[in-house]
Amino acid sequence: MANSGGHEGAAVSCISLSPSEDFFVSGSASGVVAIQQVGGEVGALHTLSVHGSLVSALDLGRRDLLFEGDAHGSVCCTRILLNSNDHGGVKAEKKWELKAAHDALDITGISSTDEGRVVASSGKDECVRLWDVETQKQIVKLEGHKGWVKCVAVATSSDAVSCGNLVVSGGRDKTIKLWDTRASEAREVHNLQGHSGWVHAVNLSEGPRSPKIVSCSGDKTVRLWDLNNLKQENVMRGHELRVWSVAINGSGDFAVSGSSDGTLRSWRVAGHSFTEKIVEKGDDAILAVAMTKNGALAVSGYDSGVVRETWLESSVSEAYDASGSATVTPPEDVFEFPELQSVKMDIQKPTPSLHVGQAPRLTVGNEQSRMTGLPTIKSGNDSQSMRVRSMMKLASKPPKPIPEVPQSSMGTSMPDSTTRSGAAGDKDALMSRVREMEVKIEEIENQRLQMENKYIAAVAEVNVKNAKIAEQDRAIHSLEERLRSLDLAVQQGAGERRTVDVDEEVATSALNDRVLSLLSRMDMLLKN
Repeated sequence: MANSGGHEGAAVSCISLSPSEDFFVSGSASGVVAIQQVGGEVGALHTLSVHGSLVSALDLGRRDLLFEGDAHGSVCCTRILLNSNDHGGVKAEKKWELKAAHDALDITGISSTDEGRVVASSGKDECVRLWDVETQKQIVKLEGHKGWVKCVAVATSSDAVSCGNLVVSGGRDKTIKLWDTRASEAREVHNLQGHSGWVHAVNLSEGPRSPKIVSCSGDKTVRLWDLNNLKQENVMRGHELRVWSVAINGSGDFAVSGSSDGTLRSWRVAGHSFTEKIVEKGDDAILAVAMTKNGALAVSGYDSGVVRETWLESSVSEAYDASGSATVTPPEDVFEFPELQSVKMDIQKPTPSLHVGQAPRLTVGNEQSRMTGLPTIKSGNDSQSMRVRSMMKLASKPPKPIPEVPQSSMGTSMPDSTTRSGAAGDKDALMSRVREMEVKIEEIENQRLQMENKYIAAVAEVNVKNAKIAEQDRAIHSLEERLRSLDLAVQQGAGERRTVDVDEEVATSALNDRVLSLLSRMDMLLKN
């Protein structure tokens, strides 16, 4: 089922499911945060329009605490109270707001531990910051990415790694970094490389035996990483344009992803192989995806402002007969919901878009399905549609033949096959143009990144040269000092030499005078 979710055409940039998976929140470019019940009535239960800019990140780490990030660099904490007397049975109370949490630059991702004590945020200031929810003080700043950090995920207490001890981040530098926050000074413990484009989203599985990281990128791939050996396990290709968002189930063997190519794809993983399926396909880019832990339900957000809930076929088998009736085989744990405990229950028709005609009856039985051996849910009527009203929901229709419309007396008719094929051709041409533009944007971004890297390298080279010049200047200055010292010594030596020369001259003159005196006396003696 698709609905505007209160976003009124603004691109839905982020989605988060509550830990109990009975409601979800979505944020959009209009600054609206919408709260909706899973499988509930069409439309939002409650909307918050507290942001003056794009809501870029949301996280429901605890049932009653919502963490939000926006394009102004603010991190907010809001308490969500369900079943209140307020509008829609929901009450939202803002607890605190950290303004300019990332030096007034955009918040790109947010994630919290399930007990709600620590929240991590990533931003365009090239770092990840951890915050104490109680004191709103920064715990640590994680630096190491070269460029914007696009996403962040924190391990919860149900993950294979200890709660809050592992932080995973991805960025424009095409790397995924793992951070150990147990020490007083958090440190980077590993750097996962493989993506050739920006890493737009990362997510953690909770499998106790083999914990996983799933990531998606502008390189059109979804990748799975094994946390035990810190190696890439699988590269899943299929999307035609960049992949914006990805979610993984609890066991780490099933993922869903949304892309600019307008498709929501599921990925069933078995070792180093995978099975891909296109779950939804349209012209609208999918920017945000969330999924239940058992992989039964996905919630996706679109560039047009639409929010869609999809029952994934990984958990449901569908079979339609000629009359339009249907048999659905759900996962076993669907019968844990109170709504499905009775053998038979009426389906109320909330909107005409679900069942057209008389409201059918839903039969819930423990009879075994011939295909899977699981219990079945049956529903059907003349509209050839079906709906399961519970904590989870299925709304699907089999293909209908195009009815023949007779021409009127005025000679008008429905568009013929040529017109329809022309429209389809226009649509294909438009999609082809969109793909070309995406490729060009990717090329421009890569060129800009290369130019930035060259600039950084040039600055580093200039700094090295400046350091060498400064070192040479210091050496020249030292030599000049030595020369001045030597010159002074020479001058002092010359003065001493002049003094010695004068003394020698006086002594020589005195000696000559004495010699002459002696010679004179000798002459006088000889004459006598």
